[in-house]
This record gives sequence, C-alpha cells and structure tokens, in this order.
Amino acid sequence: SQQLGRREEAAARFAELERRSRAAADDFHTGKALYGLGRLQFRLRDLAGADSLYSLALPFLEASGDSADLAPVYNGLGNCRVGRGAFREARLMFSLAARMARAGGSLSLEAMATNNLAGIEMTLGDPAAAVAGYRRSRDIQRERGLWQQVGPPWRNLALALMDLGLWDEARAELEECLGFGRERGFVDQVAITSIRLAEVDLGAGRPDAALARCRDLLADPDTPFEVGCNAGMRGAEALLRLGRPEEALAELDAVGARLGQGRDFTLEIMLAIDRGRVLRALGRHAEAVAVLRAARVQAAETGVAGHRLLLVTDAAESWFALGQRDSTRDLLDAAEGLWEQDRALPTDPQWRERRGAEAQKLFGIMTASLLQEGDVAGAFAAVQRYKARTLLERMLGPGDALPPATDVPPPVSLARLRGEILGPGEVLLDVLAGTDQGLLFVATRDTCLVVTLPGEERWEEELSPLLASLAHPFGPFDRDAAAGVAAALAGPPDQGVAAMIRSAGTIFFSPDGVLHRLPLAAIHPDADVRRLPSATILAHLRGRADVPGDSARILAIAGHENPGRQRLAGARAETALLARRFANVTVPAGVGADSALFGGEDPEEFDLLHLACHGEVDPDRPWNSALVFGTADEPVLLRAGPIADLSLQARLAVLSSCESAAGGILAGEGILGLGSGFLAAGVPAVVATLWPVEDQATFRFCEAFYGSLARQGVPARALIEARSALRSDPATAHPF
Repeated sequence: SQQLGRREEAAARFAELERRSRAAADDFHTGKALYGLGRLQFRLRDLAGADSLYSLALPFLEASGDSADLAPVYNGLGNCRVGRGAFREARLMFSLAARMARAGGSLSLEAMATNNLAGIEMTLGDPAAAVAGYRRSRDIQRERGLWQQVGPPWRNLALALMDLGLWDEARAELEECLGFGRERGFVDQVAITSIRLAEVDLGAGRPDAALARCRDLLADPDTPFEVGCNAGMRGAEALLRLGRPEEALAELDAVGARLGQGRDFTLEIMLAIDRGRVLRALGRHAEAVAVLRAARVQAAETGVAGHRLLLVTDAAESWFALGQRDSTRDLLDAAEGLWEQDRALPTDPQWRERRGAEAQKLFGIMTASLLQEGDVAGAFAAVQRYKARTLLERMLGPGDALPPATDVPPPVSLARLRGEILGPGEVLLDVLAGTDQGLLFVATRDTCLVVTLPGEERWEEELSPLLASLAHPFGPFDRDAAAGVAAALAGPPDQGVAAMIRSAGTIFFSPDGVLHRLPLAAIHPDADVRRLPSATILAHLRGRADVPGDSARILAIAGHENPGRQRLAGARAETALLARRFANVTVPAGVGADSALFGGEDPEEFDLLHLACHGEVDPDRPWNSALVFGTADEPVLLRAGPIADLSLQARLAVLSSCESAAGGILAGEGILGLGSGFLAAGVPAVVATLWPVEDQATFRFCEAFYGSLARQGVPARALIEARSALRSDPATAHPF
C-alpha cells in the first residue's frame, strides 16, 4: 500500500499489525509495525511523530537480535534529527545504522546509511570524513554490481573534494565517473556528471571550460530536461564571469523558455535568482526587482523555502541601488527576520555558524543603507547582531547544549559601549568585511568614526608581503609592508583614525574576514592590543575578573616532540618554569601523563591552563585543529571541537604552540579553531599566536610573561612587557 501511494490503507494495516502483534507478544512484528507507521509520518513531514514511532520500535526490534532490522530504524531516526537541525544526534544515528547494517550483512542498507553519514559530515564541516564515507558507499554499490546506484555517492565524493579545495582530485573522480557511465550507456548519469564537472571548472577559475561543457550538454538531444536547465544556468554564470552579461541574460532567457511555467518550482526560483544577478550586473535594477518579486510570491505559494533569504536580500540590493529607502528598509528587515529563523533552527553550533555566515551580504547592504541615512548607531547595532553570534551563544552556556538563538541578551549599543564599556585611553576598532568594500568603526568614549575599507581581494594583496615576512620565525620583519598595511587600515599616520589609534593606550581590535590575519600588535608594538570577536563579547567579558593571584591553580602540560621527532625542549622548560615561579602548579607525570588528554587531569578544576606543544591547524576543518601531546608515534590530539564543549573555570589559557590563534575564517563568525574553542568553553582570555614560533624564543617569552604576571596579576600588561623584552634583543625581535 505504501508503494502504491495508498497511505491511509497502509496506516490501517500497520495499526492492525501492531494490535495483533502486541496481543501475541510478538516483539518483532510489533517493532516492524511501529517502524512502518513511523515511515508514513515521516513522508507527511511529521518529524516529531516519526521520531517517536521509530524510538518506540527500537526496543521491540532489539529483542529480535537481528542487526539488519535495526539499521533502517536508526537511519530513519537520523533523517528525523536532520530535519530538525540536530546534526550531531543525526551523525550518531547514521553511524549506528551503518554499523548494524554491516553486522547484519546488509550491504545496501550500509551503503545508504554511510552515504547519509557522509552528508552529515559535510554539513558539520568535515569534508575529509565525508570523502571517506562517500568513497565507502560508492565501493559498496560497485561490489554489489548495482551500477545505477554508483553515481550519486561518486558525485558526492567529488563535491566533498571540492569543498576541501582539491579541484584536481575532484575533477579526476568525476572524469572517471563520467567514463564509467559512458561505458554502460547511462545517459542521465553522464549528463549529471558533466554538470558537476562544469561546477569544478567554475570553482577552479576556468569559466571558459565550464561554458564549453554546458554548451555540449545543451546541444545534445539526449540531455535530460533538468540537466539541460542547469547547464543553461551554469553556462550563464560562466558568461558573467567572462564579462559577457548580455550573453548571460540571453542564455537565461533560453532556460526560461525551456522551463515553461510550473514544471519545476525550485528550478524556476533558482533561475530568477540568476536572472536578478545578471540584471544587476547590467545596471537594470528595476527589472531585477520585478523578477525577484515574482519569485518570492511563487516561493511563498509553493512552500519552496530553500532560497528565500537570497531572494529578499538580492531584491533589497536592487532597491538600494535605485535609491528607494523605504523599500530597501522593509526588505532588509524581512531578510534579517528570515535569517534569524534559519540560524535558530540548528542546535548544532557548527551548523549555526554556517547559517550565520550566510548573512554577510545582508548586513553589508544594511550598514551601507543606515550610514547613508546618517544613522551610525543603527549601523553599529546591525554589525553587533551579525558578528560572532554563535560564539557568544556558546560562551553564555559553556559545556551545555547550544541555547536557543532567541535567548541571547541584546547586542551592546554604541551608547553603552562609549558610556560604560570603554575607559579613558581605550579605542575599539570594529571591522565589517565585504567582498567589494568593508567598514571600520573607530570608537572611543568621546567619538565614533566610520571609515570605508578596501574589499577582501585588495586586503589579500595588501597583507601578503607582511604575512610572508612573519611566516618564518628567523626571517626579517618587513617594516615597509607593516607601514603600508597601517595606512590601508587607518589612513595617513598623523590624521583622523591613525591619530586616534596612535594616542590610545589600549586598542580593542575586532576584525572580520581576511583581516583576522592582520597582525595589529606587530604594527603597533607599543600599544596594548587585544583581539576580540565582537564588541558585544567585549561587553560580556568586561566585568569578569583577571587571573586570581597567588592562589591560582595552574595546569601546565608539555608535549614531547613534533611530527619530525624533534624534541620540544622549550616546552618542558616552560612547565618547569611555572612550577618554580608559582606555588600551586600541577605538571602531569606518571603513566597517564603522555597518553591522556590534559595529562589525565580535569581541566575544569584549574584557574590557568598552560599548554606547550606542537600545534596542527586545519583551516578547512577548523574544529579538528589540535594541540598535539604524546610522541610522534603515539600522538594525543586535543582537538578544538571537544575543547569548545567543555565548561572551564580558567580565567586564562596560554597556547604555546605555532599558529595557535589561526584556523578557519568564516564571515561574521570569525576565526574558528583552538583559540575560539577555549573562548567557547568559558575562558575569558587566551594568549595565542598567528604565526610560527621558535621553541627557545617562546620559552624566553613565557619567562618574561609569567615574571610580569607574578608581579602584577594582569595578563594584558604581562603580554606587553614580554613582547617588549623580546623585541629589545635582536636574536628574538622577530616576530615579537
């Protein structure tokens, strides 16, 4: 009955099976009936009902002892958890489904669950794990000879490789998949794979190659309808990148004619978004507004919600270009409401981070619109609603499940920042990055200036020489490059913003986008430079006390060696230094010291954490970045993700490893990795570095830092004095 679409008949039969099975104490068929009822509810998109029925089915099927019967139930539970944004729970369910299917000898169920699990890994930002899962799913289908089912996980594998930036590997997999399909005459599979190859070409900066593939597909009479529409849209994207917007529009007109009316609502909405983009490139904003308005109506009528934020934001961009203030404001407010709804759904922080980053364009237009009206306070407030939202939510409840997005206190206002948060001699530099241009808010107790900054591509060029000089701990410091970066950020040295920065005793720097890589402390070596994710987080942390004095409980852990088996003598010297300098220091020793996380100690019992070791930064999977203890043969990895899930009482964490402040950069959300992991866990101050550091120089830095900290108890002052001490010696001046 399910297969024939007779849902009510199927529900009645499953209910009768459940009744009879319960009466006969037949656990197996009771479980099967509950599972069948759950599937029916899932098809109705009643996720809570389906989840409940699947959960009820589990104990009955567990009693039967057949793992293969449990696999589809766990897979169903995984699908329900995906639907409500509980991605970590979904990962567990799909893992169990794959394990049960494997134990029960059901390769088809294992392939399905493994493919689903790989999709969750992609969602959670771990494309490397997804690559392994998709490859396993593809190989299972090959082993079983189910040739038609090999294509989807194979193409998904290529998408995961693309997400890792491995364009050549993705292309190689797709080319092999293409040949596989051609050998077996799978016309549809060949066409779909060709579209994926065009996407690889676009991602790798080869729009001409993408255009050629798309035109080959359009010229082939056997190309399936949906693939042909996608070929037209990707071809238009290639033409736009090649600077041929008129031809791109003609290509999209042809797609519209091919698509007709009402045949595929999702494709029609995607076409409208592409048409709007091309019309804006041509300066035809009124036409773009009309196209996007019609698509929004269609999306509302048909329930297609996947692109609603982009539809509204793109329309607001065109109204703004047309100078229509009220229409712009109405759409921006609507877009922000949609964004808040979208990012509130996932309870998993890594997915909420990705939802947060989707609003970069929205808040760029919003701040530009507010500043055009002279509303500096409103523009500042908009930036605070956008920046580091997920990190703030994690900080408010470290170690707990992510709180509802609506339970976060309001962002700090400009008036409160200037009146209550900033002190005399302090300045806040708050950046909003953008593709074409950015903004810098410069606030003190007395004034607030807003400066337009270059776009991210220009900043990449500006920062490149300076970052190159900092990349090697023994290289010379490029002072000319530093001066150029300072001028790009703040203008001439004796005017306006630059003068405000130079006269400040303390600089609070809240970067965004690529400017997270800007080493402001190296440019202003005599200032107390403190990096922070947002002004709102500054307000949240300002009332918290510094590190306790003589009674501070300190955990000091040293790594043994780096992956090249070089001994980290400086790391051992650092922990010995702390043991001599302070009274209440724990340096793990014994059997578990080198084989357990945190040396076998409970990190939640300490006020200060000092971790001296080799570090591994993974910008593609930032929450997999790790501090490495143990040995090269048996490393113990303390990863950023599990750190962020802790609830730490420490007031200070010192991460004495190379590039410990680096990680993946996500628009709005900031740098994701080791440093933000400790902040998320509740530590209000983290000392870390953006670049490689030499072992012995780092020991000397720690010697000066902790000497000052023992005298004054103020980490910020200790940091200034330590850097100053190392800069005074030519042997250690760079990169401090």
